[in-house]
Amino acid sequence: MATGTYFAWFTEQFFDNNGAPLNGGKVYTYAAGTSTPLATYSDVNLTTPNANPIILDAAGYPTSGA
Repeated sequence: MATGTYFAWFTEQFFDNNGAPLNGGKVYTYAAGTSTPLATYSDVNLTTPNANPIILDAAGYPTSGA
């Protein structure tokens, strides 16, 4: 059985300190309270892992899953 967290793709937009979309920004996932990377998956069967970090596009949105 695979272990990981299902990551329902979100539509959050990220901005830099000047209010511009965070082009090329990175979203890292970790186990709570640690610096241990946490795998996330784009499907409920945990067969399609997301990249870690998830890269933001030119508009500051997460790119699609792997």
